Amino acid sequence: MAGYIHGGDLFRILVPPGEYDLRFAHGTEWHNQETLFGAETEWTETTSPLEFRIIGIGRRSGYLVTLIQTDGTVKLAEARPQDQCQIATFDSSVMELEEAARIARLLGGPDAPDHPPLRYLEQELELRSRVCD
Repeated sequence: MAGYIHGGDLFRILVPPGEYDLRFAHGTEWHNQETLFGAETEWTETTSPLEFRIIGIGRRSGYLVTLIQTDGTVKLAEARPQDQCQIATFDSSVMELEEAARIARLLGGPDAPDHPPLRYLEQELELRSRVCD
């Protein structure tokens, strides 16, 4: 797996569960995917594999990796474990009053426009992620 990180920016990548060695190519001027930073390409890597896994339902175990640059050299400053919790929600939407009145008529119910709008479940599931406590 590969991704491009611009200095000073936050970069997030999701990986399948497993153990991974992280290697970072770095340099001052990007050339292309084949030659990376050209002849000036340097590498930084983790000293041991990082384990990414799924813990129970809705919790992923990963890492927050921090790289620093000192004296023109990029170093791995920290690989701190960080869990992400996923929350699944079904969002319900409100029907327009005219649509609610039309459905009420079809069902033989009241047709007054002052009735509260009907609600229905969307078919789409929304997943939200946050850092776990």
